[in-house]
Amino acid sequence: MSDKQDFRDRISNQLNVWEAQIDKLKAQIDEASADMKAEYYKKLDELKERREEVKKQFEEVRHSGESSWENLKNKVEKNTDDLKESFDSFINRLKQ
Repeated sequence: MSDKQDFRDRISNQLNVWEAQIDKLKAQIDEASADMKAEYYKKLDELKERREEVKKQFEEVRHSGESSWENLKNKVEKNTDDLKESFDSFINRLKQ
């Protein structure tokens, strides 16, 4: 399997993980106190927007030629790592 295909599979799987996490987070937020729900939903909306940005960048990589995919890949990887950290931080915050 090529590096490009490995990358596609990895990012696609991560996008699916985030989608499942969003559903779980919604359920957790619904159980939060009324005064915290608005704040939590705002943060969740931000995460969803950032996920959509990564998804768009991922689509660019999927459709890019061999010569440009490496530069796009680096951008997507950085944004994916940042978003993963944000999801993890938010999940930990909800557990408190």
